Amino acid sequence: MEKAFVFVVVFLGIIALSAVMGLLIAFPVMWLWNWLMPDLFHSPTIGYWQAYGIYMLCAILFKSSSSSSSSK
Repeated sequence: MEKAFVFVVVFLGIIALSAVMGLLIAFPVMWLWNWLMPDLFHSPTIGYWQAYGIYMLCAILFKSSSSSSSSK
């Protein structure tokens, strides 16, 4: 019974940590977009989930592929 309780606590901790990390990542993106883009390009402001989506899209598109194979 105690192992199940520990599992639930760890699982909820991971979910809470993921939520906090999402907040830390998406809010600067949203703030910078809403500060720059409407004045520069007359684009609309965005919300939290749109900012998180932009961050994820940039992470996918600009992710560096680090292969550690060295050919001599």
